[in-house]
Amino acid sequence: MKKGLVSVIVPIYNVEQYLPACVHSILGQTYTNLEIILVDDDSPDRCGKLCDDFAGKDARIRVIHQKNMGPGGARNTGIDAAQGEFLAFADPDDELCPDEIERLMDALVKNKADAAVCGFRYISEDGRKQESVSLVSSPETISGRDLQFRYFDSYEASIYCMVVWNKLYRAELFDRMRYPVGKLHEDEDLTLRLLYPAKRIALTAYPGYLYRIKLKTSIMGEFSERRFELFDAYISRMRFYAAHGEEELWRKTLLHALHMFEQDLALARKSGMDASVPERYRRKIAAAAVEQRPWIRGRLKAELALSVRTPALYHRLWRLKNR
Repeated sequence: MKKGLVSVIVPIYNVEQYLPACVHSILGQTYTNLEIILVDDDSPDRCGKLCDDFAGKDARIRVIHQKNMGPGGARNTGIDAAQGEFLAFADPDDELCPDEIERLMDALVKNKADAAVCGFRYISEDGRKQESVSLVSSPETISGRDLQFRYFDSYEASIYCMVVWNKLYRAELFDRMRYPVGKLHEDEDLTLRLLYPAKRIALTAYPGYLYRIKLKTSIMGEFSERRFELFDAYISRMRFYAAHGEEELWRKTLLHALHMFEQDLALARKSGMDASVPERYRRKIAAAAVEQRPWIRGRLKAELALSVRTPALYHRLWRLKNR
């Protein structure tokens, strides 16, 4: 581990059009003590060659070519290879503002934190900046446990807290944890569990990360069975909270999962998906819930019962509430 070094890990697959802008935005950081790890996840386009070309021009770039393992597996490869005291991540079709890493490092060091978080700004496919998202309006320092609760503040808050790419981490946070391989929503599964033991997390409002929305909206908009892997991530977090005696967080996560399931059920029906797919996940959620039967009471008990016993009625009630 090299003191002060930030290892920036980029999992790469089929993003030839956007990769140069991503890499140049990392190379142009005002914080220059970087190791940039480009993980070519068996990309079928020219990304592998582009990575090798970049490495030939800047000694800070390391390239790893591997068989396809998905973004979680590619990030794990980067983590295993990283030499930095700190880790950061970028998606290959996004960009970083020039001073993002410097600002995150300043916040982390100033607050003696285990991680630092910045806001982000949506950008269109042609690079035009749109609205920004942040959990805070001014700098704030909280514990990793407190971050778990802030996730439920709003939809925007959940993104700010959960995504992998708007954060700078001390590398030791990953000593015993890795991303699930072959799953979508891998950061929804890992990030909050990873940050739970952190004593201090520095939150900033600065929108230093630029998230390209049109491409990803198109990809994620192709509704498929894999969309429901989100609920595997929720179940993973429920079991984590149960193991740590976190009843309130467990209950909040289950209730959130029930509501998100109805949202995705509506989309699944519009797409013409076979009804057996979402119903299989409904049963998975219910089976995970009864693992902690004593924690199911009050409103949560009523909603879970409706979801399992009269799913059509529960869905109608959900639709009425969310008109």
